[in-house]
Amino acid sequence: MRLKPVIKRAIVLMGLLAVSACLKAPSPQPPATLLISIDTSTEPELAYATAFLDEFAFQSGRYEWLVVDIQKDETVANQYSNIPRKEAVDELLQALTQERSDDQALLASLAHAREYALRLEPDESLTVVLLTEGTHNAETLQSLEAMSQELSTFPHFRLFVAGVSEDNRLPLSRAFTPIEDQVQFFGDGLVELDELLSVLSARSRQS
Repeated sequence: MRLKPVIKRAIVLMGLLAVSACLKAPSPQPPATLLISIDTSTEPELAYATAFLDEFAFQSGRYEWLVVDIQKDETVANQYSNIPRKEAVDELLQALTQERSDDQALLASLAHAREYALRLEPDESLTVVLLTEGTHNAETLQSLEAMSQELSTFPHFRLFVAGVSEDNRLPLSRAFTPIEDQVQFFGDGLVELDELLSVLSARSRQS
């Protein structure tokens, strides 16, 4: 007995649905938060931060949530905390000015990052970018090491310290030894700035 064309099409359609149901659906990407803390206490640091934001504005939408802090005096002032938008980053860029800050502000930046890390759900990731020339102050480095020891307990935490001067690179790398697999340093040159932006772009796609 021959099947009518309509019945044939129905059987084929049911077969296709059965196959598609067996295929594994792509798992959704976990929410990714990016926290940027900016030190503009010197003209070179201001220029580096300006160059970073100018380029980052074009890829900001790759993240689920964006937080931007400015280091001021001995603390950090939050400038933005919302869904990332190019227009918002452009506004931040236009408002960027030189601000006095010290090592306490650097520590406050990492403390704020720790606060966000504590809020992470199991499927969430946090990427932190510290734009600073760094420090080689022994007391500050000791505090950074203690804080990084706490951050080592968060598997979905990643830190990028960028704009670091040559003199401060080695002391900082030693201070962050507890999270040596989760931290990466970039110098204050344009080539390394491009490398940082490339890494951030790739990481946002993987997160």
